[in-house]
Amino acid sequence: MLYIMSISKLSKFYETFKGCGRLYMSKIKILLITDKKKSDLQYNLEKWGYPLIDNLSIDDAHLKKVEKLNPQLILIENLSEKNIEKIDESNLLKQKSKIPILFISPKVNPASLEKMESLKDHYYIFNTPDDGVLKFSIETIVKNLENYEKYLVGLEELNRTFSRLSLDPDVNIENLTILCGKLLHAHSALYNSLEGDYLYSKSHWNLPRDPKMVNPAQGHICFDVINQDRDEIFLVNNLPETPYNETDPNVKAYNLKTYLGYPVKFAGRTMGTLCTVYQHDYIPDEDEKNLIKILASAIGEEEERKKMISDLKESEDLFRSLWDNNLDATLILDWDGKVLFANPAAGKLAGLDSSSIAIGLNIFNYIDEKTRKRVKKHIELVKQGKGGFLAEYELKDLSGKKRWVEGLGTKIQFKGEPANIVNIRDITARKMSEKKIKESESFYKSIFENTGTATILVGKDHVISLANSEFEKISGYSSKEIEGKMKWTEFVHEDCKEMMLEYHNLRRTEHGKAPTEYEFKFVDREKKVKDILLTVDLIKDTKKSVASLMDITKSKAASKALKESNKLYETLIQTSPEAITVTDLDGNLAYVSQRKLDLYGYESTDEIIGKKALDLIKPEDQKQVNEDIKELLEKGTIRNRIYHMKKKNGKYFHGEISASLFKDVNNVPKGIIITTRDVTYQKKIEKQLRKREELLTLVTDNMLNVVGQVDSKGIFQYISPSVKEILGYPVEEVLGSSVFEFLEKVHPDDYDEVKNTFMKATRSYMRGDVTHRYKHAEGHYLWVESLGNPLFNGENKFQGIVFSLIDITALKNAEIELRKSEEKYRTLFASSPDYIIVITPEGKIIALNNILLKTLSKHIENISEVKHISELGNLSQKHYKLMKKIKSQLINGKDIKPFEIAVEGLDNKKHWLEIRTIPMKEDEEISVITIIAREISDRKLYENTIKKSLEEKDLLLKEIHHRVKNNLQIISSLLNLQSTFIEDSDAFDVFQESQNRVRSMAMIHEQLYQSKDLSHINFSEYIHSLVSGLLSSYNVNPNQIKVKIQAKNIFMDINTAVPSGLIINELVTNSMKHAFPLGLSGEISIKLHKKNEKYVLEVSDTGIGIPEEIDVNKNNTLGFLLINSLIKQLDGTVKLNRTRGTSFILKFSKMKYKERI
Repeated sequence: MLYIMSISKLSKFYETFKGCGRLYMSKIKILLITDKKKSDLQYNLEKWGYPLIDNLSIDDAHLKKVEKLNPQLILIENLSEKNIEKIDESNLLKQKSKIPILFISPKVNPASLEKMESLKDHYYIFNTPDDGVLKFSIETIVKNLENYEKYLVGLEELNRTFSRLSLDPDVNIENLTILCGKLLHAHSALYNSLEGDYLYSKSHWNLPRDPKMVNPAQGHICFDVINQDRDEIFLVNNLPETPYNETDPNVKAYNLKTYLGYPVKFAGRTMGTLCTVYQHDYIPDEDEKNLIKILASAIGEEEERKKMISDLKESEDLFRSLWDNNLDATLILDWDGKVLFANPAAGKLAGLDSSSIAIGLNIFNYIDEKTRKRVKKHIELVKQGKGGFLAEYELKDLSGKKRWVEGLGTKIQFKGEPANIVNIRDITARKMSEKKIKESESFYKSIFENTGTATILVGKDHVISLANSEFEKISGYSSKEIEGKMKWTEFVHEDCKEMMLEYHNLRRTEHGKAPTEYEFKFVDREKKVKDILLTVDLIKDTKKSVASLMDITKSKAASKALKESNKLYETLIQTSPEAITVTDLDGNLAYVSQRKLDLYGYESTDEIIGKKALDLIKPEDQKQVNEDIKELLEKGTIRNRIYHMKKKNGKYFHGEISASLFKDVNNVPKGIIITTRDVTYQKKIEKQLRKREELLTLVTDNMLNVVGQVDSKGIFQYISPSVKEILGYPVEEVLGSSVFEFLEKVHPDDYDEVKNTFMKATRSYMRGDVTHRYKHAEGHYLWVESLGNPLFNGENKFQGIVFSLIDITALKNAEIELRKSEEKYRTLFASSPDYIIVITPEGKIIALNNILLKTLSKHIENISEVKHISELGNLSQKHYKLMKKIKSQLINGKDIKPFEIAVEGLDNKKHWLEIRTIPMKEDEEISVITIIAREISDRKLYENTIKKSLEEKDLLLKEIHHRVKNNLQIISSLLNLQSTFIEDSDAFDVFQESQNRVRSMAMIHEQLYQSKDLSHINFSEYIHSLVSGLLSSYNVNPNQIKVKIQAKNIFMDINTAVPSGLIINELVTNSMKHAFPLGLSGEISIKLHKKNEKYVLEVSDTGIGIPEEIDVNKNNTLGFLLINSLIKQLDGTVKLNRTRGTSFILKFSKMKYKERI
């Protein structure tokens, strides 16, 4: 029986044997301790290849020699209780090296065994072993020692590699890859990185000859590891039996059987994989898995460090280049003006050999008192965070030479302290040039106004872009007709045109060979030919030329003086703006150019000369003008100042003003030269552009679809806010993310199509358009349509993609519903009891249902046999003429109402059909006509019967209305007859009013039996008849009281007409009786119209009005009681207006019919 103590605690085995040192199986040092002189165990060990370094007996002297022998394994044989006590008392078990001990004993009593178990839990104890078991046990221990040695070697190698990491990330990545292959006992080890569609082997170990360092990513095992983007070990065994045997070329090429890989991440993304491959089956333990994770993580760290080093170096190089090569001087100063840092340009500006010499100097030592105050003031503003403005200063360098500089200061942090960084530009040359230019401009502008020379500016295309007033006089055309429209060749005589064109071209190809002054014949507007002396030359560094023209027709003697004048004028005209004005120092206008007159709307100089220049400027701008004049008097010039300029007609325009002091030869100011340019259109355009930009931003941010832009690296640079509403993703989450993260949310079934479309767009000018499903932030999928337009620069280099994404989920769902609907209606079409046929305008049959053939068509058994409507065989010539007429009417855009025809069926009987035609148009033309025929033979029979019955009932109803009218007329006559016997006037009025009420009802019945429509009466005619009767009844003089009726096309049923007629009767009667006492004249008005399904009735008069104390709603007279009762029946309202006479406004609805019981 074999008994191994603590064998389950294998993890502690390595800790037990850490001090053993290096072991090799063939050289292991074994010490045997036994009380036998010649032990069988010694013989067996030698036979098994394990020679002993010594054989000791169990006594005190020998046990003390153990540590000096330094064995790697101790075997103790024949354990008696006495021997166990000796071993326990010795230092053997207290050894620092913790040498493994194997106890071998044929007999161990329970007490000894308990004693042994209490020693150390890492000792092995055998009881009665045979030779086979003993050999296996020793070999197991030796093997464990060897494995531990390998563990120590690997651990030492790992520690050595990490401790020796260099500053070069590529070297470190290579060493980490080599270490991975060695420690995991692999056939080969690689670190592959994904770049685009390819895998690049960045580092490797033990590769075969001529390996491929670049492989297509698709199908490669490493590509799947990267694509899954999971922090998991990727282990594939039995590779030849997997799909990788076909997709990954390395599997077959190198007879690989096992792949072990782990993703390499940097910058938060999986960018590569560290892997080992084997030509045998291999399963890593947990330590080996942890090892490859550690090494992959270390490679990721090195990649990030590599990127960081590259970025830092690039940034440092750029900054250093900008700093060293900046033409402007840059200083970093403390707040007292001491130089803390300076670039080379600063040293050069100060007159120093090196910028480092400037450090420590104080700039205030090189500034005069006046400038020093300004500089200190500006430094204080920078200190307060109010920097960022340009200022000019006059300084001295170390040699004492004065210099003009332009400075810009900004507050920064320098070495942890606030400081002032100042960018300084030497503008001494510019200042000197400005001074010379001002002097030159003053001189030449003076000449320009006094030479009187015609001058034009001509482009390469011969078009005159600028012409002065003198040229207008010579040519007879205005500058508006000339500038930008006419060519100089239009003014040249045919005899001179060829010569001048040659000079024109020669001047632009071989400038020095073309003459700058010569004579030619000029043709003006009146076709008059003039002799002209022309002075012409190119404007420097342009293809434009300036030409001065002098009319020498009358006198050529002054040609030399004119040429010199033209040359001066030529130089001046190059900078001449559109309008020129000269004023004296008091601002009085002394001279204005023709352009000035045109611009301000004046016809002659007499209208404007002598006026104040300020009078031409809007009062609100004159405060600014006065400040600018002060600056002008100080500096001698101002430029590009914009004011509201006043025209002759009082309107204002935006004028851009530049002005210079005009000085005499003694440099004494004599006046001001002002140039004006109309920039109203420019201002308008600027305003429109701002509005358009705001509108574009508003439109983009509020678009219902998603709009975005991706750069050439696939990073989102812009996404519209609608991405949150449509897809559920916040804008800030999308911006800066990769388009590949976008692709991950595409539905798996659509992924390949979307990706291929995207990749194709990056390689061509073709836009991509694809419909696919996309995952919403909440997890469900939407149908979207994506449209991308690639962006390329002038060098055909891909710059990115602008795309839009539209949610078409509702449209897709509608398509599905449409297909369902189509199937439903196809079924209804086939099973419909109506006869349905769809034909083209030419009669070709597109579709028809079976019931039509079964009922009407002869000798046709199959629908597919019928090609044309004429093949139905049972339509007469009359029917074909009717079909032709219908077709003509449909083509002309007329609607065809349902109509009825009779055809003969298969049963030889007449079948009445109700025909409906439904045209369908395509491109505004009828493409097909659907004919639906419904069998109405039974209905026709019923209709004929009902028609006869209705005719009888109509006749009977008319007779009833006639009799009712007669009866009411009899009642009216009886009331009239009775009233002749009444002497009391009040009683007589009552009878007369009752008679009128009865007559109003009788008239309605009279209208009904005389009308063709028994359900409605023409109420407009009724009102006229009713009022006519009332006028007659009350003997109203038409010249005294006039009645106006406004009621057109009003029809009512009897239920509404009777109460309406009674109301009108009461109100008109009231006006006739009470509105016009003592013979007063006036007008009664009746208005009736319909508004929003309600009738609006207004009965008014211009009489004396109803007294204020009378409340019509509470009046107990019969007339008002009747009106209030009737208006309630009509569910209406009544309103009285006493403003002018009396006006009753009633609103009521059509009275609903109540079924009688």
